[in-house]
Amino acid sequence: ALLNLSPLTFVKVFRKSRALTALGVLTMVVDAPQYLNVVGVYQRQRFAGSWGRTQESIQRPISMAAKFLGTLVAAGTMGRLGLRGAARLDAWCSALYCLSVAYAPRMEVFFLVPLISIFQHGGMSLQRVLQLEADKVGGGVSEL
Repeated sequence: ALLNLSPLTFVKVFRKSRALTALGVLTMVVDAPQYLNVVGVYQRQRFAGSWGRTQESIQRPISMAAKFLGTLVAAGTMGRLGLRGAARLDAWCSALYCLSVAYAPRMEVFFLVPLISIFQHGGMSLQRVLQLEADKVGGGVSEL
């Protein structure tokens, strides 16, 4: 079975329904910003001389702790808000993140900004919806 596996098998799954195609495109659009991240460059330019590697090394563990805490509240958030509500909250958190970075009055705000990610579960919600839709058309986890 492993020899018959094609790297493009997942494309067949996304073609099985319009909802899967839309979810596939949405996933790509939602994930694109993490590959185009210029926040570090902006922080160094905005607070030239004050923001550097030392501050980034302080911010990194804060960010990692926020991601870990986010895993603890993810199920509760998605349970209370539903998958759509969790995705909506994620979008609002992303907007708050961008505004906080762009208009931070002081450099110290950058240390708090990663805490916003505790409530960002839109990607996980989108993956759950994608899996539910794939199950409807007979696609499995291995095909996604």
